[in-house]
Amino acid sequence: PSLFSFSPYLSHTEKGDHSTSRIATAMRHNVPKPIFKHTIFQEAMSTLLKIGVTIPKRDGQEYPLFVALSGGADSVALLRVLLYLGFDCRAIHCNFHLRGADSLQDELFVKDLCNRLSVNLFHKDFDTLAYAREKHISVEMAARDLRYNYFLELVESEKIPYIAIGHHLGDNIETLIQHLAKGAGLTGLRSIPPQRDCFIRPLINCKESDLYDFLSLLKQPYCIDSTNTDTKIQRNFVRHEIAPLFAHLNPSYEEAFKRTFENLRESLTLVNYALQRLTEEVTIDENKQIYDARKIASSPAPLSLLYTLFNSAGFSRKQLEVFAANLQKADPATLVSLTHRLERRGFKLFLSPIQRES
Repeated sequence: PSLFSFSPYLSHTEKGDHSTSRIATAMRHNVPKPIFKHTIFQEAMSTLLKIGVTIPKRDGQEYPLFVALSGGADSVALLRVLLYLGFDCRAIHCNFHLRGADSLQDELFVKDLCNRLSVNLFHKDFDTLAYAREKHISVEMAARDLRYNYFLELVESEKIPYIAIGHHLGDNIETLIQHLAKGAGLTGLRSIPPQRDCFIRPLINCKESDLYDFLSLLKQPYCIDSTNTDTKIQRNFVRHEIAPLFAHLNPSYEEAFKRTFENLRESLTLVNYALQRLTEEVTIDENKQIYDARKIASSPAPLSLLYTLFNSAGFSRKQLEVFAANLQKADPATLVSLTHRLERRGFKLFLSPIQRES
């Protein structure tokens, strides 16, 4: 039996309608039967079910799922898994032209892979170094901005419901360590979520070793980015120098981190629920943005509540610390961000946009 005979994404009627074509797809790709029992499928299906992603449909017709495809092991494994799960995939490849001939080789590999798998490919070239100079940001940040800006353009032009990205458990662990070093709340500690808006990460709970094992079983080649060994890059330093040290404390540290992420996501959901209830209680006039300072002060977490109310207006948590400590005072006080003014008058807080002259 193939995965498609027990796929949780298909109703009984749909199984009858599509099982023949899906099994034919699996046979066409010469998938070994044991591959369907691989842990990568179980983790991907579990993640997709938790975030409620099924085969996209529009007017009764299946709609393609777009996949970010760099050519590396994680994105190649993601594409192969989603195809075997029955998704009609389209690939997106960005060439940032940062590694000379290697960047071109990656592009040619991706084009050949998509051609062999009969997957339509969307491709974009970028002058990443010029963009980084123009925006005065790091090359790594420039590449990220360019990639996601292009993704959002495609979401708009192609009416894309989801874009799948190949982040895995190792990426999440590295992100957590980076956030811990810089200081973070629950939102930062949960690291990379399984879904943010239209971006989904089906492999976010898969260990990197499982991805390589999966590709080995398929005899599927992939590209290797030589810059991944450069420990001058912060993420690479965490990956090669810090993360492996956890194995000395716990050989199963990756599984332990996975449980931690699940706990943090659930805790964050609960905290956000409580903050939403508290926000309603302390709001005097939502339209005029007037709030009860004394109710905020008597809440279980005044600073977190202030940050929830005013971070979208440009106020940092550090800015709000002093404000939180003096909410019970009657004398007036003002706090200013780049876009807004927050005033305390008569035990009330007033938020207003700053009117700037041209």
